[in-house]
Amino acid sequence: MSAQSPNLAPKPETDDVARTHFERVDNRWDPQNARRDWLVIVVLVIIYLLWTGTVFLLEPGIR
Repeated sequence: MSAQSPNLAPKPETDDVARTHFERVDNRWDPQNARRDWLVIVVLVIIYLLWTGTVFLLEPGIR
């Protein structure tokens, strides 16, 4: 068995293909994506507070 070496030749440069890993993941930092992330966090916090408040009000030994 012969081990195949990976293809390390440079890939063709085109405008529609990201050249590096950082270029592929940079869209995470767009303002629209940041707002969506904060919205998800706010919704999770609201759900947590509602659940915790409900449990606090319904459990007789806690109050």
